[in-house]
Amino acid sequence: MSGGSVEKPSLKIADWRYVEQVVSKSQGKIVVVDLWSTSCPPCLREFPDLVALQDQNPVEVVCISFNCDYFGGKNYPPEYYRAPVEKFLTEQKAYMTNIINNVPAEELFPTLDLASMPATYVYDRQGKLVKRFDNERREYGKDGYTYKRDVVPLVEGLLRTAPPKQ
Repeated sequence: MSGGSVEKPSLKIADWRYVEQVVSKSQGKIVVVDLWSTSCPPCLREFPDLVALQDQNPVEVVCISFNCDYFGGKNYPPEYYRAPVEKFLTEQKAYMTNIINNVPAEELFPTLDLASMPATYVYDRQGKLVKRFDNERREYGKDGYTYKRDVVPLVEGLLRTAPPKQ
């Protein structure tokens, strides 16, 4: 990297089925999927901890950032959000699987039985969903879940389980 240029994180436009494909291809690893938006302050506050989780566990953990800025407006296709999302990901040094959702949030959320963001899905080494963190039932208090208090301890526990035999 010469000339002070900053490497841009990869960024793909895809839907939730693509996330499911990445999860199924990541057998033997813990997968953490973070649904977030640039207009969601709690999402932005927790995002650096997602990046840190990936940086600290580059082999055994696959972190996926799933941006949900696209709301379906015909003048604002998913590609419209690439520049601001890419800027944020570059600032965060988010070198992981980064996706801009291409299904309007109001259509996506009902299919996931999700009311709002942030939400974080944690899958075990077999690709089975272990826990979805959200704050729909206020189980994490008024400020919601955090990576440090809630997500990371769960992932660390899963990392202590033996990888499946090849």
